[in-house]
Amino acid sequence: MIAIKFYGIDAQGKIHIQRLSTLPAWAGTDEGRLLYAEDVDKFYYGDDAEWVEIIGDVSSLDGDHLDIDWDPTYYAPDAGIAEAADVDDLSAHLKGIDTVLGSLGASAATAAYDYILFDEQLVDPDTDANQMAFFAKEATTGSNTMPYFRQESNGNTIRILIGDASAKFWMYRNSTSPGFVIDATVTDRVLAFKGGSDAYNVNGGNQAGTWTQPSHTHSGPSHTHTGDAHTHTGGAHTHTWSGSSAGQYGAVIDQTLMVSSGAVATSSGGGGSTSASGTGSTGSGATAATYRPYAAVGTLQYPDI
Repeated sequence: MIAIKFYGIDAQGKIHIQRLSTLPAWAGTDEGRLLYAEDVDKFYYGDDAEWVEIIGDVSSLDGDHLDIDWDPTYYAPDAGIAEAADVDDLSAHLKGIDTVLGSLGASAATAAYDYILFDEQLVDPDTDANQMAFFAKEATTGSNTMPYFRQESNGNTIRILIGDASAKFWMYRNSTSPGFVIDATVTDRVLAFKGGSDAYNVNGGNQAGTWTQPSHTHSGPSHTHTGDAHTHTGGAHTHTWSGSSAGQYGAVIDQTLMVSSGAVATSSGGGGSTSASGTGSTGSGATAATYRPYAAVGTLQYPDI
């Protein structure tokens, strides 16, 4: 070893500059040692724990060994992979993150959940009362058609409706709703639930029934019309009679008889009633097809996807 005096520069301690065929294993005495490894064409210096590559061309930078001084809270760096020299290497941090994500994926698959957490705690939103999570599929059915946000063990849920063009909704409006398309093929219809044994005994998504009522007859039962006891009263009036007659000795006499009186009333006896025989019926016929119930008119719309 040669101690060199640089004019204007004082070298403190020894500087070991070597050219070796390969990088040797690090030892405590290598601290401050500088060398060039021929097999990889790289310079290294020894610090207090390992060999550190001296980077000249960043294209040769080994990202696996980038030093991370930060200590994470929710995962543990794992240096148990070939790419990591110690727990401060970037590769060790990435391995720790990968391990945590893998465990979450297995838990989600077992519980039929795929979710993203919105909280500082990496815990199960099924059991934690202060979680907000976005679920990519329905928990009970495993269906991928109903993503939703959930908080506090299903206490509050906002579901995101996703469907196809077959999922149609009646809307009380004339124009197209944002994100929807109007189905103009279904017109002049009422809404009905499928089932029964008549016209609606068809599959959902079909049209059934008619606007024309069938030919029919209205028949009533035998009945009697009975009125209350009542009196007919007229106003004041005069009865006049005019005529002539032959008097004694053959004389003709004209006479006028006038009787003036007040109101005249009939008897106020009991009520009368119609006959109780027979029934009546209307004619037999069908209605016109122009009849419509009074209705709130809307449109049928489906998602524009």
